[in-house]
Amino acid sequence: MPRTTQPRIPRNGDVSALLAGGRAARAAAIAAAGRRTLDAAQQIAAAALSRYRRNRRRRAVINALGALSDTTLRDIGLHRSQIGSVATDLLEAEAKAAAPAPAPAPATPRPRRRPAPAVSVPCNDNAGPLAA
Repeated sequence: MPRTTQPRIPRNGDVSALLAGGRAARAAAIAAAGRRTLDAAQQIAAAALSRYRRNRRRRAVINALGALSDTTLRDIGLHRSQIGSVATDLLEAEAKAAAPAPAPAPATPRPRRRPAPAVSVPCNDNAGPLAA
């Protein structure tokens, strides 16, 4: 009958080393997940604050234009029904003007052209009627 090998039973030192390594790996994974979660929350909060500020600015423009009389609005070329779209267009133009210009693309060097190979063409000076 073949002899079967028993699984090796780890000694106390081996088990504690394994447990310590596992705990360290778990702590690192939890810390990394926490950092990612905080970064995502910060981005969400920044986007929400930006939308809130943009909406408040839009409402201020709408309120300022809405306070004008119909005659004054007509003098500047607006109808009362256009106030909302004018406020939106104005804020989009301001945002576009305030945005940094995109960086120019790096100049790519032109490929170097190889010189044409020197070709030896026989020359016949006694070519007949074309020879002058």
